[in-house]
Amino acid sequence: MELVERYRQAAEAIRNARALVVTAGAGMGVDSGLPDFRGDRGFWNAYPMYERLGLSFVQAANPAHFERDPAFGWGFYGHRTNLYRETNPHAGFSLLREWIGRYGLDWFVVTSNVDGQFQKAGFAAVRPGAAFKEVHNATVRVVVDGLLALGILSGDREEIIRTRAYQKFYPHGSSHWIGLNVHDVGSYGYPPGVERLERYTKAEARLEPGMALTVEPGIYIPERSVADPKWWNIGVRIEDTVLVAPQGMECLSCGAPREIADVEKTIAEGRSSRTR
Repeated sequence: MELVERYRQAAEAIRNARALVVTAGAGMGVDSGLPDFRGDRGFWNAYPMYERLGLSFVQAANPAHFERDPAFGWGFYGHRTNLYRETNPHAGFSLLREWIGRYGLDWFVVTSNVDGQFQKAGFAAVRPGAAFKEVHNATVRVVVDGLLALGILSGDREEIIRTRAYQKFYPHGSSHWIGLNVHDVGSYGYPPGVERLERYTKAEARLEPGMALTVEPGIYIPERSVADPKWWNIGVRIEDTVLVAPQGMECLSCGAPREIADVEKTIAEGRSSRTR
């Protein structure tokens, strides 16, 4: 079959589809310019010093380095994180969003990628038609994964989510409406008679273009909690304001400094200006 005919059949399938399920691996990010970590050769092209050390990607990415050699662990993962943050999604992501909007498709992304490319491209929980609870539930999964990776939580991921055991460290909802007031009026679609800590996972209000809300998951580790004492009295919460757009969402606050280095730089500049 000629390539042109294959393209025609694919276009016809998309035109007649009712939903779009995107299954993607590392190649999506590689096409945006990220290093190819799928084999040692691609990894070593990005990290030639590790080739000289004889370290494979699996060996370099071992979280044991955070305990054995923190400088190595944070250096490796910090550099990768910066690569992910600085790389912009290629045009293919926008094309997927265009199809979703043009044909009014339901959609879902299935990927093990951690590069954030789909999030940057607008494939986030905030989208028209999504239930308010979907935003909160998406943040829960990220928080639980992080707490498990750090050893602050232990056990089965799905059981932790089902029993809401994470609420020892994430005791609030992810979002609220924002408009003329910081906490603006509007229903969240909570079922009647549901307790506060349970209602966040049951908010049925549907997002529509033009709505504005916050996305602000938080982690708070109190003193004498079950976590290792080194984590006690740590609290982190970053609040973003997002606008529901026709084909996804627009982050209204993402221009503000949020990375540690950027926040510290902004604080230092503010202090310096006051001493002049």
